[in-house]
Amino acid sequence: MANGKASAVKMIEGTGQDDWDAKLVEVFEEAVYVPGMFKGMPVHSRHRFRVKFRQE
Repeated sequence: MANGKASAVKMIEGTGQDDWDAKLVEVFEEAVYVPGMFKGMPVHSRHRFRVKFRQE
């Protein structure tokens, strides 16, 4: 069902910090997204996000 929740979250390349990586996956799993739409109906869709971190 296309309900705005991620059905699968996969990290392709981690930060090298296991605790950060786990938290990132958790955040994306818990987030609510606007589902893809086709003819006014929600449909399954796939997205890839790139997140860059800079430690200060």
